[in-house]
Amino acid sequence: MSDTTEPGITTIMYEHRGTLTFERALVIQWITALESGEYQQGAGYMRTKGDERNPDTYCCLGVVCNIAAPDEWFDHGNGRYGFQLNDEYKDTMPTQYEESEIELPDDLAARIGLGPNGERRDGVAFWDKLNGKKNLAEANDTGTLSFTDIAASLREYYQITDSECPRVVAD
Repeated sequence: MSDTTEPGITTIMYEHRGTLTFERALVIQWITALESGEYQQGAGYMRTKGDERNPDTYCCLGVVCNIAAPDEWFDHGNGRYGFQLNDEYKDTMPTQYEESEIELPDDLAARIGLGPNGERRDGVAFWDKLNGKKNLAEANDTGTLSFTDIAASLREYYQITDSECPRVVAD
């Protein structure tokens, strides 16, 4: 059952699992981007720097970061990018930057109704179609699931229909 509580915000009631509240338009953009073929899938970090011959690579969580706030990446100089919103990691020691390379900022995670690693906020496992992985970061990083596979799971979990988000077939 789906119930929209305010414009742009969707709340889904799951029997025996609690509720999920998220920004539907952002989730639709995320699914579309994952299916588009415009992002090169990587593992271990939300975004890894490419070179002249190879594009930057992204974890599925890095894709939603790039959609939500493409100008909030910062180059650590180690081949990886960090991501921050609202100066969340400003003035921290360089050793504390790793979190910004592998986890969603809390405010962005809340916008898509997930925890920082792409897990349910109530701790209940729900990614049945993600080969038993406990969160999106783990599902992405195993290398067994493509962005298209992850997008299919997101469609089901967020109850996104093909009519509101036509499937993209990458070339």
